[in-house]
Amino acid sequence: MRRVRSRDSPNEPAKGSPIEMGKYPIFRNPDRYLECRVARTPMAAFGRRAERQALDRCLAGITGIRTICDVSCGPGRLFPYWREKDFRVLGVEMSSSMLDAAREKKDSLGLSGDVIEGDAFCLPDLLGETPDCVACIRFAYYFERAERIRLLRRFAAATRRWVIVEYKTTETLKGQVSLQRQKRKPAAKKPHQRKQACSHEDIVAEVQEAGLVPVRIESLGEFSDRVLVLAQGPGEGGTTSEASETPRVALRRSRRLHLVFLFFVLWAVVYSINMAERDFWSENEAYYALGAKSVLRGDWLLPRIAGNVYSDKPPLFFWIVALISAPLGHVTEWTTRLANLLATLVVLVATYRFGRRTGNKWVGLLAALLLATMYEFWQQATHASTDLTFVALMMLAWTALYQRPFSGVVVSCVPFAVWSGLVYLHLGASPLHTIVIRHNFVRFLNAFDHIKPWYYYLYEMPLSTLPWSVLLPFAAWHLFRTWRSRADRDRMPLAFATTIMAIVLVFFSLSSSKRDYYLLPLMPWFAYVLGIYVWEWICISAPTETVDDSCSEREFLGRMLAPRFGRLLVGGIAIVFAAMAVYSGFVTHYLEQRKSPQPLANAINEAADENDQVVIIDDDDPRIFFYLRTPFELSDDTKEDLDRLRVMMKSGRELDLVVEEGDLGELRHISDVPLFFERKLTFRGDEYYILTNEARPGLRPFL
Repeated sequence: MRRVRSRDSPNEPAKGSPIEMGKYPIFRNPDRYLECRVARTPMAAFGRRAERQALDRCLAGITGIRTICDVSCGPGRLFPYWREKDFRVLGVEMSSSMLDAAREKKDSLGLSGDVIEGDAFCLPDLLGETPDCVACIRFAYYFERAERIRLLRRFAAATRRWVIVEYKTTETLKGQVSLQRQKRKPAAKKPHQRKQACSHEDIVAEVQEAGLVPVRIESLGEFSDRVLVLAQGPGEGGTTSEASETPRVALRRSRRLHLVFLFFVLWAVVYSINMAERDFWSENEAYYALGAKSVLRGDWLLPRIAGNVYSDKPPLFFWIVALISAPLGHVTEWTTRLANLLATLVVLVATYRFGRRTGNKWVGLLAALLLATMYEFWQQATHASTDLTFVALMMLAWTALYQRPFSGVVVSCVPFAVWSGLVYLHLGASPLHTIVIRHNFVRFLNAFDHIKPWYYYLYEMPLSTLPWSVLLPFAAWHLFRTWRSRADRDRMPLAFATTIMAIVLVFFSLSSSKRDYYLLPLMPWFAYVLGIYVWEWICISAPTETVDDSCSEREFLGRMLAPRFGRLLVGGIAIVFAAMAVYSGFVTHYLEQRKSPQPLANAINEAADENDQVVIIDDDDPRIFFYLRTPFELSDDTKEDLDRLRVMMKSGRELDLVVEEGDLGELRHISDVPLFFERKLTFRGDEYYILTNEARPGLRPFL
């Protein structure tokens, strides 16, 4: 028997109903409801589109639906969708104001059916006919489990065959964020305001306990915590497809996020932006490229740069650049920086693996993320240098030393010992004296360049590790406070990392020569300590049952995004990566016009004929050397070298002299040889002149 309350009756739920209308003001005010549910924002529009697509997928596998019961229909939010499907609609709502809005919506759409006032828990008694499907959207998850099962049983008794009900799920990203927030502040909301979220297994169990047969679970996407559940009732009638009649539930399972893989892809993209198009701005980059060219020519033991043996550092980086450049047959900016990028990858992977082995993969991922977004690390990684290759070798040696001390010693010492022996056999002790004694002991004890005070790194370290150096005092206090409560297996890696940090900091502070990038060996361990702090403060501080690798990717992200501090950290990482990309992709294009040495090198190439000899006077800038296509030699502005040039020019050889404006006066020593101004150029604010001893029309005499 159909029981319908009059429109003027008070909004009282049926006896035994868990609904208390006074607690849900939004369900009585159509304007507030529409403001909340039909907001005109991009995210709200995206959510409504996802909801419609999920409904389409639920309805796609079934046929025979002509009448649908919309419980609780509210102001008729879904009426346009049912109208598109050409369904006859029976709307059920217990709020008088909502009923008025729903009836007005139904009439304006020309929708067939009726809008009935009543309680959803009394659904079979309200309806005068049996609908083919009962749809309950955005309603059931406000109740506890027992009440939801009771509600589903009423739906099963009222429908001819199908039930579509919406649940809150914990198996999406937003679902995990909501779950972690609820765990952190379980009393933040009143009991009636807590939306009950379930796993897919719990949903299936509830539906089955209510006497329904679950058929499909359709997610609305990662950024929604809602799913639609399609179930069969015990009634007769209606036809189903073969897939929907099978007892197995068709879950639209969420894909793995592969967070670690995505991080390394993001790192590779951001760090390699404009890597090939940017010319060499620093002298060191061009120096290493010239050294790799020398290795390709056969000087693999000790390369030669501009005719001089390079014995400042071991040649491993030159070998790597030459190996990468060999398939192309020549060294380029891209192959030189790619070698540095590969060394950076080794450092990041070693940091991640150490964090995973001593903690869990999320500690490793956090450490790698924080390291990749440190200013000095990024700055050195995007410019070719030998320092990150050294750091990569040190990371491999240190991680091996932590696990197997003997293997760590082998990794640290044997490669250098083998190379040193070969150098001694072929070139004697002089190169080794320069590398080991001059550039290590002498530089440490009595520096000949880059002299800084002993406290230099006390203020340089916070600058080099920006923006994460702001976390250092909090991490130090947290680790100090929790040190005694830690197990020995947790103390050992922390003690190992902090010991390395202290050794590096003290060692280089005692050195009289200091550079900002000397702190690079410290940064992976600094990131590891911060990774442990972030994991423990953000993730483990929330009451949870999993704290290791069994923590899923979505649960990890949920823990990160639930607290405000975690959202600030994730937002900070995203901002840093975005700033890196903007700088590499756009700012460098502007700076390229000011810092590129190509215009000067191209002008020298154009000025020099095939038979001319280019002589660069008192300028050993390797950036110019790298881009010169014509043979050249270097000459100082000493009297001996200038006399040698005079002899060369008097012998009839055609020379093109490249000289800075400040050194033009030195050429007066060879005033008996006619010289002519050929071209004037500006590079980095310095004036360069190209002079020739060949008299040609239009050239102005030098003297």
